[in-house]
Amino acid sequence: MPDWTVSAMEAGAQVDILPADIYFKSMAQAILASDETIAKNPQLIQKLVRATLKGMKDIMADPKAATAAYVAHVPVHKGKEASIQKAFELFNKYVYAAQKVPGTMDEARLAELQKFYVTNGVVPRETPVKELYTNQFVPGGR
Repeated sequence: MPDWTVSAMEAGAQVDILPADIYFKSMAQAILASDETIAKNPQLIQKLVRATLKGMKDIMADPKAATAAYVAHVPVHKGKEASIQKAFELFNKYVYAAQKVPGTMDEARLAELQKFYVTNGVVPRETPVKELYTNQFVPGGR
């Protein structure tokens, strides 16, 4: 979690950042919606995905400008711009990097993660991976 990492650093902790992919291919961020909501209100999901991807792309393109925009809309963070910008930079390096199409699900990664969860009793059984996600709301993600 880049934002927690920045908080730990600012609290004086010695932090060594090791890319999680080396040890465990988790899912850093996702938008979750029920099949029912997707079927009954796809416009809501489309708007949420579009807004989320716009924010992500803004952070990727210019963390400093994204920080200013964020603080302008969430004024409780005024005075914390340096921390927020550092977190955005860490998201760029460790979370958002290497996506072929920003926002699409990596099916192989999800399958690997599901196997880990089943093997370790986090979830009781496997579900066909294609039933676990959709890229239908991601531009270029079909």
